[in-house]
Amino acid sequence: MTRKLYEQIHTHSVNGTISTLYDGKSQGLFLTECYDGADPEEAYDDDVETSVPYKGKPRPDDISKGIYRINDAFANYNILLKKYGYSMKKIGFTKWKNTNN
Repeated sequence: MTRKLYEQIHTHSVNGTISTLYDGKSQGLFLTECYDGADPEEAYDDDVETSVPYKGKPRPDDISKGIYRINDAFANYNILLKKYGYSMKKIGFTKWKNTNN
């Protein structure tokens, strides 16, 4: 029996901007490009990647994944900011509200 020491790295990244109008859904979210596939920098025992990497304009699924990850990141930023007397609202994201509480 052979054991894999590590799993292949899969990368999903979305580029764009988030304005202070971000409402936790899509207003103020401007995605420009996404990449989805195996990490090209990661060698994995000369295996051939079975999925075809995608790079281009964000697809509907990329947008929903992006929104989820942004909300999760903002919720964590909010926790960190509270330790220093700030919040996402205090730094300008007035329309975003934490839905993870």
